[in-house]
Amino acid sequence: MRKVAQGDRMAFGQLFDRYNQLALNLAARVLNERQEAEDVVQEVFLQLWRDASSYRQERGNVSTWIVAIARSRAIDKLRSRKARRVFDPVGDSKEMQDLADKLPDPSVRPDDLDNQLLVRKAFGSLAVDQRVAIEMAYYEGMSQSEIAEALREPLGTIKTRIRSGLLKLKQALSSGAGN
Repeated sequence: MRKVAQGDRMAFGQLFDRYNQLALNLAARVLNERQEAEDVVQEVFLQLWRDASSYRQERGNVSTWIVAIARSRAIDKLRSRKARRVFDPVGDSKEMQDLADKLPDPSVRPDDLDNQLLVRKAFGSLAVDQRVAIEMAYYEGMSQSEIAEALREPLGTIKTRIRSGLLKLKQALSSGAGN
């Protein structure tokens, strides 16, 4: 990132090669439209080029920063076209189960395979209601209030599900990764 901040195009190319698929998978998952997801990736990497000097290693690794930017940009695009899905928990519970079982498309990079399997296993260990709430928040871009309304659950219940689910994920991932 220091080299990118100094205007090193080769370093930027390496950064793009390493992380563009991660950003694309996330954006495509949020938007359900490939062209808009590609637009988001372009915006993300333009922002990275312009704002590389604002990256702070002590606040997290590069991939986390890129994912946060990509998620934010994708949700902004989703909200701007007002295309959020409406969930009917009383209707088709199979749809909710299918939603809970989905994760971003796996990358074909061999060095990421272990991490993907670890994340899938950790996510799969959550209770279905926690997975659904986290999925709606992080991949559908819904606020906790919107999730509570869509699921016809109290807001406090949704907040607890998301928080406890994220804590379980953190615990599972940190013990599984050994760091």
